[in-house]
Amino acid sequence: MVESLPHEEEAFCRMIGKGARLKTFLSMSAYSLGKTIGIEAASHALHEQFRAPDAASLPGIRTLRRLAHLSEAQVQTDTGSSHIGKTRSRQFHAAREADADAWISVDDDVEISQVTALYLLQALNDYEPRIVVVPTYMRAAAGARPTISIKPLKVLAERHVGQAHLVACESGAFGCVGMNRAAMSALVIEATATGQLSFIDVDGVAKLALFHEMIADDVDGKRRWYGEDLAFFRRVPRFVTVEALLAGHSKHAGALLDLENEAHFALVP
Repeated sequence: MVESLPHEEEAFCRMIGKGARLKTFLSMSAYSLGKTIGIEAASHALHEQFRAPDAASLPGIRTLRRLAHLSEAQVQTDTGSSHIGKTRSRQFHAAREADADAWISVDDDVEISQVTALYLLQALNDYEPRIVVVPTYMRAAAGARPTISIKPLKVLAERHVGQAHLVACESGAFGCVGMNRAAMSALVIEATATGQLSFIDVDGVAKLALFHEMIADDVDGKRRWYGEDLAFFRRVPRFVTVEALLAGHSKHAGALLDLENEAHFALVP
């Protein structure tokens, strides 16, 4: 799933190779692997996979490796937590505390192409608060038509980063999502002001439960249960831009999505 790079991207790779790399905090959870072979054995396996990824490695590990190759990365994996909302909240806290320009969260069954990884980093390299979602196909029953994991806005808003096209959206699944430090700071300020999401973790440190599930009214006034990813996006301040990246390819649970064509057709009127 490695694509050739246009001349513009080759130049960018040469630039970051000379030291102008975005500092990233990359995180991934692999609870299923930890449950299967044990937490410590799973951590060791992920370390070995990241060191030398191949076709047998977890898709998420190959994604982390591509992102790490293009940035100055800190990598954190979790193989023990079974509560995804708490895990993501902890990973957000770790990213916020790290000396990183951006946090990118990757699910263990999601892979993105080299081109997608490159433009994701470029899209996050901004002083404006931005959250960038890589669209993927959602899991679907056998024979059912898969849907794309993005809820678009009713009014089209778009921008280009190099040759990549980004479209503003309301929310998306958290298979591969990045946010820059400005967006993280805005989330912390908003959550701290309400004081309702703070909790003391097992390590004694106060953190924010930004991915805590919620029950709230939808646009039609109906009470809905929002999972950890959609609950997170409902907490994003309005001035933070949420965008879907339409460049390269993504693969979720083996379902390949052409972001420049299939996803673009589905999301852009």
